[in-house]
Amino acid sequence: MVNFPADAVKDSAATYCVNVGKRVKIPNSDEAQPNEEIMRHQSERGAQWIPACLLEIIPGQVITTTLGPQHTGEMIKKALRLPAGNYDLIEKEGLEIIGVKTQSGKEPLVSRLTII
Repeated sequence: MVNFPADAVKDSAATYCVNVGKRVKIPNSDEAQPNEEIMRHQSERGAQWIPACLLEIIPGQVITTTLGPQHTGEMIKKALRLPAGNYDLIEKEGLEIIGVKTQSGKEPLVSRLTII
């Protein structure tokens, strides 16, 4: 039995499962077919479903699948961002995230460094 996080509700990201076993395609699957039936059918053919909240992505791990249209669009938007937009994100959010700049508005460490 898997214990999902307390804030997990049905159909939330916290309850998503990932197939870590054999890739199984279902020809002509019915859109109305419940996910449980699809997963059961795939499991019978070698799929192994694990709750995503129990998995960890290892840095540098190769991904061989294709992104969906929404994720592809977001990636393209970020790739086409102008340098000034990237600078603003780094200065306003990135430095704070990595601990170089504090929320209290103190001068960031980067501005005190001399680059030769």
